[in-house]
Amino acid sequence: MPVDASAGATISATVQALLTTDRSLAPLGIQVLSAGEDQAVARMEIQTDMAKGQLIAHGGLIFTLADTAFICACAKDGQPAVTTSASIVHLAPAHVGDVLTARAEVRHRIGRLAHCDVTVFSHREVVAEFRGSAIQVAAKQ
Repeated sequence: MPVDASAGATISATVQALLTTDRSLAPLGIQVLSAGEDQAVARMEIQTDMAKGQLIAHGGLIFTLADTAFICACAKDGQPAVTTSASIVHLAPAHVGDVLTARAEVRHRIGRLAHCDVTVFSHREVVAEFRGSAIQVAAKQ
């Protein structure tokens, strides 16, 4: 399971349930460090097989990291969320060996809809800014 709450951070039961069935994160090494109260943090180390030319990380993988933190932040009250729209702006390259951290924060909620911003860092440098909207869905039984 791609969860690392070893630093004492908490992960909501809703997100725990979501992560136990998500098979896409482990192969990428994405770990959710915390999730709950409209916020989430996830991280991923850029491996050689995640890079394009010049050992620069593939932008789609940075998007995947940001989207993971985003969805974890948007889940609430036992209901997971699904992305309705999302975009990313890449501001600096990430390289093989960099550990990226995605910090998500829900900015607005209206009913089942959530609007969330995610900043992806490599060390203290901002690598990308992600913005997305999601809708909560009934948990699959």
